[in-house]
Amino acid sequence: STRKTLCIAEKGKGFIFEISKAGVPLGTIFTDAVNISDVAYTSMGGQEGFIIIQEKPEDILETDRHGCLLRSLKLPPEFRERKVKAVTLDSQGEKLYLALSGERDQILELAMDGRLTGSLSINDIQNIEALCYDPTSKHLLLLSHGSTGKIYEVTLQGEILGDFTPEVTQAKGITRDEMGLLYVVCQETRRIYVYLPKKESAQAK
Repeated sequence: STRKTLCIAEKGKGFIFEISKAGVPLGTIFTDAVNISDVAYTSMGGQEGFIIIQEKPEDILETDRHGCLLRSLKLPPEFRERKVKAVTLDSQGEKLYLALSGERDQILELAMDGRLTGSLSINDIQNIEALCYDPTSKHLLLLSHGSTGKIYEVTLQGEILGDFTPEVTQAKGITRDEMGLLYVVCQETRRIYVYLPKKESAQAK
């Protein structure tokens, strides 16, 4: 189903803000997590919920629509010393994509039961700040270097198809909906900038 709202987590807090795509606040979801660093919406089996990246203690949590903990997911053993920086899911809710920090940032593809199904090392992109699955192209969008960053379009095989620089300082989050609209969260202004599919214009919410 088409997602009709946006959910945003303020880093270091334990709650999620829900707003309409027109920028109207709809409420706050208080979760069982603490120190959230990123969040992704899921609707597996028609059940809405969230995948939450938690810092201190580090964990990957799945909650229901109301923020109640359902389970904790673990990285494969060989990656457990790495920090998870960002998370997104595919449009079917079957694959989980995690950006890991390191000498070279890396993206893991996991099944929802935690099995490793793929790994991408993209040498030309460093310091991944955020990522999202693009349901219109079935590619990944990566936000690099939040203060002066570019957004890259990358295939699931790791090929970089292009990039553009949004007119946003200190961009911290991105998502794209089924209509092709791109939403960029600006930390400095606490606004969400919306880009049309052809990137021809933008307006702030």
